[in-house]
Amino acid sequence: MSHSSIPLFPLLLIGAACAGNDASEPGGSFAELSEITTASSVVLEDPAERPLGDAGFLLELDDGFVLADRLTRELRKYSRHGRLLARHTAFGEGPFEFRGIGGLGRLRDGRVVVMDPQNGRVTYFGPDLTPDTLFSPDFLPSGRVYPAGDGFLAVTRGGPDVRLRSLSKVSHDWVEEWSVPEPSPGSIFEYPYWGSFSRFSIAARGDRAWMVYGFLYSIVVVDVAGGSVVDTVHIEAPGFDRASVPKAGAFTGEVGRESLDRWLASFDMLPRIDVVADSFLVVTRGRIKSDSSLRFIYDHTAIDVFRLEDLSPLWWDVQLPEGARVLSGGRSLHVLTGSAPDPLELTSFDFIGRHE
Repeated sequence: MSHSSIPLFPLLLIGAACAGNDASEPGGSFAELSEITTASSVVLEDPAERPLGDAGFLLELDDGFVLADRLTRELRKYSRHGRLLARHTAFGEGPFEFRGIGGLGRLRDGRVVVMDPQNGRVTYFGPDLTPDTLFSPDFLPSGRVYPAGDGFLAVTRGGPDVRLRSLSKVSHDWVEEWSVPEPSPGSIFEYPYWGSFSRFSIAARGDRAWMVYGFLYSIVVVDVAGGSVVDTVHIEAPGFDRASVPKAGAFTGEVGRESLDRWLASFDMLPRIDVVADSFLVVTRGRIKSDSSLRFIYDHTAIDVFRLEDLSPLWWDVQLPEGARVLSGGRSLHVLTGSAPDPLELTSFDFIGRHE
């Protein structure tokens, strides 16, 4: 599928204040995706008896890549040509079973890291998806896992209120070493509803990590060695519609659903951030829609591209193909289009020029 969904439930905002730079000059330019990238696509082998339901995560391997399906709780390994090489499907609470897949990562030795926030577990698999090791940390990790020194970086929830989210550095045996609260404008009382819908995304490379809070167009820079915020860059992105702050109770009662739909249609948000080719920071823009089952769908509509070294803007509001979903950065920007029963196509975009 070309989107992801979550049930409606309140998330408490953290009142983390980060001193930062003034809004940057717009700079950059506007371009078509075909003007700034070269692309290569593969059609993914998708067994008819069990098609992918919601491919939410992609992980690059030396000989291909792994996709994680959040609906069927399935891992799939593909060759670089789209051939299905291996599968692991096991729903439940037993060893090497999942109640949900909330993130992926890779160890330096090639093993695959799978996050299961529902079971509160981290599972290691071999590169061929053979079960390896289980961990049950004291917090709930989710999202992308990045190697950092002798441990990892991940988004975590924990403490007295498991709704609180942080960027955490953890050791190789999943003991937390430091954490930085997610950036947010204030408390749930000051910004009702924002925490229920905002995404918190991280990217990392070397000694730096970057965080974005989905409703705020600012990039928080974290020093990985010390676990400290070293910069916050507030960005006036052209054409980015910021969310208003509804009053508490605005979406209750008979007319609440209509009011909610109008509110969701009025603003943009940032569902993810990725490092690409060790040179670019790609911020994905999106919109939130609701369906008849009261799930909320995060559509990916465009990307903004920054030079990684200094966060100077290169290209603004580069439109993605309709129905596209950004799955990962890495050597390329990996974008999935299509949904069952139509073929799933994975396109890898490489940015051309503008490295200097």
